[in-house]
Amino acid sequence: MGKIRIHGLIVAVLMLAALPPGGAAVSPPECLAYAYTESEDHRFLVSNNSTAYGNELNLVHNCGRASLYVDGEFLAEGETGLSVVLEPGNYSIEIRGMNESWVYSGFEIRPDRLDWNLNFSFIYPENERLIPESEAKVMQNWAAGATGLIIWVLCVYVFWNLIDSYVQRNFIEEVQG
Repeated sequence: MGKIRIHGLIVAVLMLAALPPGGAAVSPPECLAYAYTESEDHRFLVSNNSTAYGNELNLVHNCGRASLYVDGEFLAEGETGLSVVLEPGNYSIEIRGMNESWVYSGFEIRPDRLDWNLNFSFIYPENERLIPESEAKVMQNWAAGATGLIIWVLCVYVFWNLIDSYVQRNFIEEVQG
């Protein structure tokens, strides 16, 4: 029992020695900023090599003043959150705030979901008649059966002609009269 207590005491001393001096308090960052787009009820965070939907880029920060640069060009600056409109495409976005900078490259913006709904209604109008799934399966089964029958007839016809020509060339029939 004495060895277990000594081992426990050694483990406790090692754990206390591993703690950082002065406690483990971490100070919050002086400036925190992020950007996102939104489409309907979904929000897409700006990050490297990412894709987002919606054409309005929103910048949220707690810095005194933050600047937004798109493809190296100044776009907007403000003391509170910013909101700018960007066309669909690929961008390099930089956020600059009090002595800190965040750069995101390969960020792609795609059209908003509402645009997709409009395009879908143009491609598939409501008055267009669509075939029900059960009817499509019946048509598919008939097509498969007809294809099988056609292939069988062609194979039998071709083989019959090959066998017939072989017999005509290689065998002599004796006719008695």
